[in-house]
Amino acid sequence: MRLIRSDRVPVVSWSAALVVLRTFLGIAYFTNGLAKLIGFSNFTIGPWTQYLINRPGAKGVLTYDVHNPHYGIPLARDFAHNFVLPNWDVIGWVVTAGELGVGIALLLGIFGRLGAFAGFLMALMLFIWDLGAGGWTYDYLYDVVLLGILMLTPNLPGLDRLMPWSRAYRGRRTVQAPATTSTG
Repeated sequence: MRLIRSDRVPVVSWSAALVVLRTFLGIAYFTNGLAKLIGFSNFTIGPWTQYLINRPGAKGVLTYDVHNPHYGIPLARDFAHNFVLPNWDVIGWVVTAGELGVGIALLLGIFGRLGAFAGFLMALMLFIWDLGAGGWTYDYLYDVVLLGILMLTPNLPGLDRLMPWSRAYRGRRTVQAPATTSTG
């Protein structure tokens, strides 16, 4: 069995793999935001069925966690009980906009690193919240790690490369002077 040496794997393959990862996470965030925007929670594509949490469902989960006597982080519970739940009409829309924004940024590769950072913060908050609630935290930890990788990875293909602030864009627009040789 012949193993491929890592120095012989083209950089393009790593870039393509990270774009696939970015796209997958973009779809996950966008569909969760869309579920909160439109209000659906179940959809089926062929044999695949997915459950998404809409805004009322998110409020229900948060309410349950806040009233759980075994919740392990009192400061977070008090913040959710005294601020988040009473202001859910506004905060629910902020979460919806955040998920849609992160999803669009990751899907299109525009403001990709900023989108990955926003998703990283959202996933980290959910990880900490579920950790204290004694819930299943591994899914959120995966998101934190994968979005952290995307956040630190520069120059992935996407619409960012077409924007004036991009190095790739500036590199295409600069004209290099011909090399001169000196005879001496």
